[in-house]
Amino acid sequence: MMKQPTKDGFAQKKIGSKKPDGFSDNPIRAQLTLALEQRGRAIDLIMVAGKACDEAASNILRQTKEGEFYLAIEKDTIISFALSDKIDWRWNQKQAALTTKDDRETLYAVDGGFDDPLTGEIQFYCKARGGDVPQTDGLSIAVDLQQSGGSYLPITIDPDIRNPPPGGG
Repeated sequence: MMKQPTKDGFAQKKIGSKKPDGFSDNPIRAQLTLALEQRGRAIDLIMVAGKACDEAASNILRQTKEGEFYLAIEKDTIISFALSDKIDWRWNQKQAALTTKDDRETLYAVDGGFDDPLTGEIQFYCKARGGDVPQTDGLSIAVDLQQSGGSYLPITIDPDIRNPPPGGG
């Protein structure tokens, strides 16, 4: 379901660097590599599961019946995000690499390795909420795509934005 704009529009909220309160001392650990794949005229963001650090991590990346991927956080989890080296891109240099629009940013923390923005991994801490009803939070990813002339084009990959928007408008 698409979120409706608030009085602030679809403002991105920065995720802090402090681990969420009560975060487990023994979290699930997973590795995901982000890639872009061209399909016809469209470009898809792909998440590729890397070598899992423990057995429970293999079930983090899931897919809906409609084919959309999501991250299933059932226990406190640390996800190491890396950018594919098959694309000339880097984590965005002017804004937070991971943001959310939800009011639950305190459930997350980000610790980025930006010494080398091309290969630096971002450690994403996710606090499990529990409960019987699955809850989703949209994460936006900010990267810089290198252009053929060498300059970088900053983009934000936002799961709530559809182009064209619903209704074709």
